[in-house]
Amino acid sequence: MFTPVQLVKGAVLTCTSTAADATSITCNGPLLNGRQIGQTFHPSETDLAKRFPEGSELCRVVTGEPLGGVTSFNAEQPPYFILNGVDWTLVTTGALGPIDELICNT
Repeated sequence: MFTPVQLVKGAVLTCTSTAADATSITCNGPLLNGRQIGQTFHPSETDLAKRFPEGSELCRVVTGEPLGGVTSFNAEQPPYFILNGVDWTLVTTGALGPIDELICNT
């Protein structure tokens, strides 16, 4: 379950709000160290964890369960965090949609 503040690979994860039901838990407005988390998308990947790496990693670390879904509404200007394969990296150029809603299976 998401708690108000959690450590994720040395960073502090916060959620604007959370919600839960019998099958999932949702973190709305997730931030790492107070900054938005970019949502990279690899459409050719069939594995959900590789298709949406940031959301999948957050669910794996925080709840221990797989990603249930992730939504993003608007492109944001950097800086924001992305997962560069292993570590969270602060991106200073480009524009990605931030994760607005992160749903983890329970």
